[in-house]
Order: sequence, then C-alpha cells, then structure tokens
Amino acid sequence: MATLKELRESRIVKLEKLKALGIDPYPANSRKSINNIDVAQNYETLEGQEVSVTGRIFSFRKHGKLSLWI
Repeated sequence: MATLKELRESRIVKLEKLKALGIDPYPANSRKSINNIDVAQNYETLEGQEVSVTGRIFSFRKHGKLSLWI
C-alpha cells in the first residue's frame, strides 16, 4: 500500500503533466454548456458527447475504508 508521501508525490507529478499540456488544474472560472436538468432528461441522446455542467456537493459521506478524513 502506498504511503501518504508516495500518494502526494504521484499527485504532484500528475499536476505538473497537466500544466505542461497547458491545462489549468485549478481554473478560476468554469463554462457551462448545458443545464443540469437537460442532462438528466436527455441523458440517452447526450451519451458519448462532451458536456460541461456545474453544481455543488451537498453532502460527503464516508463509506468504510474508501475515504479518509483528514
């Protein structure tokens, strides 16, 4: 099992790769291409297409050992 230090280093390497590709990993703005309700109602027709939606996380629940509380 990977240590926290190894996980952190792996994430830093991935972050640097994104930056090298010209992708901002922490953008200040986001663009929304479709309303969330439209995605829910037309999911089958949108399958395979790339869309951008926005939203909020209302709750975060821990499920066994799948998540860590830091």
